[in-house]
Amino acid sequence: MRARIENNVLFLHNEDLAEFKKGGSVVRNSYFWALGLIASHSRRYNDWEYEYDV
Repeated sequence: MRARIENNVLFLHNEDLAEFKKGGSVVRNSYFWALGLIASHSRRYNDWEYEYDV
């Protein structure tokens, strides 16, 4: 998984994130929602941002 840290913010590369797939596996979709819920910013087609305390 590609990631970088800038100003104490962790960025996960958008191509490395699991995609939500309608009718997809429960594990894949649960992983997607879990990552999205703890993210500070999680926009489609952009890197997701996580604060230092996460």
